[in-house]
Amino acid sequence: MRFEQLRYLEAALRTGSFRQAAKELDISQPTITNQVQRLEEDLGVVLVVRGAKGVRPTYAAERILPHVVAAVQAEHLMREEASAIGGLKLGTVRLGTVPAGSQTILPGVVKRLLSDFPNVRFEVEEGPSRMVSRGVLSGHFDVGLVTRLAGIDLIPAEQALLHHVDLISGRLVLAVPENHRLASKDGFEAADLEGEPLIFPAETSILRTAFE
Repeated sequence: MRFEQLRYLEAALRTGSFRQAAKELDISQPTITNQVQRLEEDLGVVLVVRGAKGVRPTYAAERILPHVVAAVQAEHLMREEASAIGGLKLGTVRLGTVPAGSQTILPGVVKRLLSDFPNVRFEVEEGPSRMVSRGVLSGHFDVGLVTRLAGIDLIPAEQALLHHVDLISGRLVLAVPENHRLASKDGFEAADLEGEPLIFPAETSILRTAFE
């Protein structure tokens, strides 16, 4: 059993696809498939079920997945500490962010980092808050930008393992035409929207969760 095999398994189960996991890890699909099969042989259990829609975990995989994630994170932290000892002068920093982060925070931050650390490569991947948080926990991302709302805990069992720093704050607003019956109101209740056609955020968005 090797660390890379655990990384491959974690990526395949998180993305639901050997193809997507291989693209994410910048390796060939046959390589990740072969290494997961070798891990299955080493452990003596079947870990993934392959289907037309991708891969999904078996019962055995669901049981060991927390240990896999912990091992991947431990390897990431070990490499991070090793880099910190000599000072980060080259390498890759992986940033996960919700789409709003790409529009508000990242442009200025990445520009400054590229100026201060010209030999460091920055990779940015967008996705919903849940994906970014789990990517940080697994070591896939070095840092993540997520949306947080009071009273909504995206992943209760894992939140204690994350350290959050609030960067900006905002509020939820309802956008309506100027002549709409709610346009002059400072606030609204859910009942005010009964019978109204609405455009919602995506189902994976924390804003959708907050609204519901």
